[in-house]
Amino acid sequence: MERKYLLGNLAIADACREAGVDFVSGYPGTPSSEVIERLRLVADEIPHLEWSVNEKVAFENALGAAWCGCRALVTMKHVGVNVAADPLMTSSYTGVTGGFVLLAADDPFAHSSQNEQDSRIYAGFAKIPCIDPSGIQEAHDGMKRAFDLSEEFGLPVMVRPTTRICHSKGDITLGEPATEHRVGEFTRNPRQYVVIPAHTRPLHKQLNEKQPGIKKRLIEEGFNTQTIRGKKAVIAGGISAAYAREVVPEDVSIATIGAYPIDEEWLRTFVSEHTEILVIEEMMPVIEGAVLEVACGQAIYGKKNGYLPYEGEFSPAVIAGA
Repeated sequence: MERKYLLGNLAIADACREAGVDFVSGYPGTPSSEVIERLRLVADEIPHLEWSVNEKVAFENALGAAWCGCRALVTMKHVGVNVAADPLMTSSYTGVTGGFVLLAADDPFAHSSQNEQDSRIYAGFAKIPCIDPSGIQEAHDGMKRAFDLSEEFGLPVMVRPTTRICHSKGDITLGEPATEHRVGEFTRNPRQYVVIPAHTRPLHKQLNEKQPGIKKRLIEEGFNTQTIRGKKAVIAGGISAAYAREVVPEDVSIATIGAYPIDEEWLRTFVSEHTEILVIEEMMPVIEGAVLEVACGQAIYGKKNGYLPYEGEFSPAVIAGA
């Protein structure tokens, strides 16, 4: 183990080295670009690394490597997920054999982007796990664990850091880079990989059947946590969870959401213990929607009732004021 003071994206890149990534592709765009730039400096450790001509090609190339049993990473910013959406939506049907991670770096406040877009929506649409770290160490650890989750469930996994995580620095504990890599081999299976309607229908059923196990595993792995301390509560996700931990009074309960999909029963149990709940998340009200589905008489405050804005970044001051 080694401690370093690193930019978030560099910590994420080092996690990929520790996970033994075999294939890396991506398309540049702030705030994601430094991940491949970091890996490019150690390209001799990685069997294949490329900047692709666009995000769709990058995704398809990495998916092919994962079909062959290799651990594959594809990187892009949030708007790049639009370009890669076609193969993304089908990849959850075909599944993967090697760990396949999509790094989709979101940019609240549009520091260097044409829109403020929430990649969690794409993960939910594709029915794949999404890890949403609240800090740099979580981003590092989550990236490393994402490869294992991908192989356990045979699905792509999205890791969704935001600009404040990608471009902040922190004191990070790192592991050792992997020294062994896999040799890919494709096993022909038309019913798995040729997604014509006759194959798609059973593949979709299999995808749906995986969801309860994914939700349970994310709880077991500690991505989503809850601490009950009173009748009022805060539920927060992503970088907002870090802000909430700084400013929430000690008599207010807190649940942090670090991965999706959220287990409904786990969430219902937490919500039922409280009378008032503030839901804090940047961009779209993904967590808030899940809370409203399980709430029964509790006062829920968030974006949908105008309590918090849909746009821009949050901060400890914004959350303290709420």
